Amino acid sequence: MLQRFHDFEPPENSFELKLVVSSFRRGSPHVPERKLPITPAILLKIRELLDLARPMHATLWAAFCVAFFTLLRKSNIVPRSQSAFDPRKQLTRRAIQVSKDGLLVQVTWSKTIQFRQKVLLLPLPALQGHPLCPQYAYVNMCNMIPADPDGPAFLVPGSGGGLISLTHDTFVHHLKSLLSAAGFTPGSYSGHSFRRGGATYAWHCGADPQVIKLLGDWSSNAFELYLDCSFDKRCEYSKLIAEKLQNSLLEQPD
Repeated sequence: MLQRFHDFEPPENSFELKLVVSSFRRGSPHVPERKLPITPAILLKIRELLDLARPMHATLWAAFCVAFFTLLRKSNIVPRSQSAFDPRKQLTRRAIQVSKDGLLVQVTWSKTIQFRQKVLLLPLPALQGHPLCPQYAYVNMCNMIPADPDGPAFLVPGSGGGLISLTHDTFVHHLKSLLSAAGFTPGSYSGHSFRRGGATYAWHCGADPQVIKLLGDWSSNAFELYLDCSFDKRCEYSKLIAEKLQNSLLEQPD
């Protein structure tokens, strides 16, 4: 900029200039704000605030459960607006099959599946009698709100009396209201918190990171940024290393 101010042409392909710019970037790295994960404990708190006999609550709860257990991006769960719904991109009723074992969610488009080159099949468990059962949440919603198989999976009552698609803004608005009512800081969470929370919980349960990567449809190792390692988990790792080292010393020949 100073060179241009004094009518000097900046050197082309200057290695020194690149070094200076690089040093500025290292000195002030951009650190994106990461929202907190939605955990099973938080989901239970939200569940206590909902009346699943109400259509809006039934749909919200079904969408929350599917978002958590599938690790899907928000662009796959709900559209940004009513007019933006695309049955090739967002979940439809046909894309979610119900069986005695749970749910089977079929995804044919995502951030990494742009040309329908593969189908992502995501099984969700049936947790009989458990308040976090995704199968119960989804079936309850479907029984209460029947819909076109090729229409949006998650419908809510519209102000005009009909049914409309749950949108991303409505999804996040109600999520934050429920989080606030449950005693959490709503600004610390977003729609993406379900994806991060589901991945973190799967990891804490012992899931192979490569399996989490495949389930979450990550094309790189960026998903590792989502995995929250608690202090207790770090202590377990520290003890494991200590035990391994002590055992290896004991096994040394005389």
